Amino acid sequence: MRFTRVRRFRKRNKHLWIVWNIGLVWYLFMFSSINLPFTSTNAVFVSQAKNKSTFQARTWYDNSLLEFTNNVGGDCKEIFADIKNVGSGDMGITSTYSVYYSETGNPVGPKGETGELVFSKGEIPKIKAKGSIKLTYTPKKQGFYMFVTFQHPDKPIGSGDIVIEKKAAAVSNKINVNNCSKQ
Repeated sequence: MRFTRVRRFRKRNKHLWIVWNIGLVWYLFMFSSINLPFTSTNAVFVSQAKNKSTFQARTWYDNSLLEFTNNVGGDCKEIFADIKNVGSGDMGITSTYSVYYSETGNPVGPKGETGELVFSKGEIPKIKAKGSIKLTYTPKKQGFYMFVTFQHPDKPIGSGDIVIEKKAAAVSNKINVNNCSKQ
């Protein structure tokens, strides 16, 4: 059999071969232990904070469209106007209505110019598609009144829409209140 040089060296110099292996193990141990102190270990403290913020989901346009019908009128005791949801969708949120007054002329013009605001706290509940409700107000003096309600905030403003306070609005016909001193 043929022996390679390493096998021959190992056989002849067993004690050197053992010393060489021990030296290799010692060298690897020292190399690994020298590098350990230079590596860093970071301690991280993580506290658990409670988030107190809230998230409001956006309300999307619900395809509702409020329009006043021609059923408006009243007297010195009460004026009224019927409003209808002529859109294809039910109202997803409530709306508000206001009443404007003018002694002479239109309380609300076609370009959104307004007269005196006499009532602004009316609430319109959610109206189903094709449904309607009656809005009322007790007038304080003789003159002309108009009801105004605001559309859904996400409704796109069209070229024919009346815009009041940068929002699309529906406006009733003018209601004339006169001859109140006789009643």
